[in-house]
Amino acid sequence: MILDEHFLWGGGTAASQFEGGFHEGGKGLNNMDVVTDGSKDRLRKITDVVEPNKFYPSHTGIDFYHMYKEDIRLFAEMGLKSFRMSIDWTRIYPTGAEIEPNQEGLSFYHNVIDELLKYDIIPLVTIKHLEMPLKIAQNGAWTNPDTIHMYVKYAKTLFHEFKGKVKYWLTFNEVNHAVWYDNDNADVYSYFGTGLKFNEIENPDNALANAMYNVLKASALAVIAGHDIDEANQIGCVHAFVPQYPATSKPEDSLATLQAYDQDCFLLDVMIKGYMPDYKIREYEKENIEVTKEDKEIFKKGTIDFFGLNYYSSGMSAAENRGYGNAFFHGYKNPELPINEWGWENDPVGLRFALNYLNRRYNIPIMITENGLGASDILENETVNDDYRIAFLKDHIEQMEKAIWEDSVNVLGYYVWSPIDIVSASTGEMSKRYGLIYVDIDDKGKGSRKRFKKKSFDWYKQVIASHGEDLHIR
Repeated sequence: MILDEHFLWGGGTAASQFEGGFHEGGKGLNNMDVVTDGSKDRLRKITDVVEPNKFYPSHTGIDFYHMYKEDIRLFAEMGLKSFRMSIDWTRIYPTGAEIEPNQEGLSFYHNVIDELLKYDIIPLVTIKHLEMPLKIAQNGAWTNPDTIHMYVKYAKTLFHEFKGKVKYWLTFNEVNHAVWYDNDNADVYSYFGTGLKFNEIENPDNALANAMYNVLKASALAVIAGHDIDEANQIGCVHAFVPQYPATSKPEDSLATLQAYDQDCFLLDVMIKGYMPDYKIREYEKENIEVTKEDKEIFKKGTIDFFGLNYYSSGMSAAENRGYGNAFFHGYKNPELPINEWGWENDPVGLRFALNYLNRRYNIPIMITENGLGASDILENETVNDDYRIAFLKDHIEQMEKAIWEDSVNVLGYYVWSPIDIVSASTGEMSKRYGLIYVDIDDKGKGSRKRFKKKSFDWYKQVIASHGEDLHIR
């Protein structure tokens, strides 16, 4: 199936997972700078300060800070039409409270964006991915209304600074992670989404409800500002959407499935439809949170232009646990699906399901902003024979194309996660590799930092060059 020549074949990254340059360019401490490494068997830890004798992967990443020209040249060789990157808030406002932005940080991102544009690679910029100033995170994070104003100041700075260079923006990444606190990763999920450590929150339901409300308001205000500053701006937000299937044919499980969608789709209802659903207003009232008339107008005016879909896996919902293990992201494990070495279900059809569900519910253009496979790659003869990754991507792209051609879903682009090896957010490992380019760095940040093209590099290049028609594995 040949896709439109304007379709955005891309790849995505996050600053804290690949940038490095921890103490350079006037950068401040961000919340990810105090998250240690981990593994599939050992949870990442969040510390209050940078402690000696602990390894923090964000400090080194893959050293994109110094090697961005080489990496972008490889992205261009791969044929990327677009590159998704996040800007580290602390490179612009080191603590968040500064009046004037850090010019060294702005200059770095100008250099990166100019390098992308040199190769006709369209930047897609996430304003807040995982990173936020540690000072803000330690001062109530998104439960503090002051965070809204500091975020909007930061967003306005970016809109003004990169006007004419950046057209596509994302206000937030995966803030809905914060509503999933029914598994072992609750601390990390809530921290990534809100800057709050779940296990230290006195009243989690109230705190996370407040945090999500303030995030929604901040996103809407940023969208309003972005459109006012440059009417050409197209602004979206990213959701980690995990399709849920009823565990059985019992009506109670179907009801549980509906409620699972409501648990985090209310965020999209506000961002896309422009109003808070009645059921959520009632829930907020129980938490003594008022949806004011002023905020209703902000939500109505600050709706996003497109939706960013991060898709990796699906889950099952049930009224009660009948012995199913927890799925990695959300819900229970599906016995009908194969599971990878990190415990994630492989469900390509789930991507088509997600695209159709979201299209029917919201009728808004969709970008697939993340999709990829983490695996234990082995470098041999300066390459990686990663047919397993190619098969994963092929199966998902096929389902995306069916959603486009057979189901009439408006998909603007597909961004593989990731075009280059980066630190895994969930486990803090380099050995859980997602990239189409291998980076010689180990789990402790050691290595030559040399880049090597995997077999999937040439395969994705072939896919892009054929506008999605040639998916054959050779």
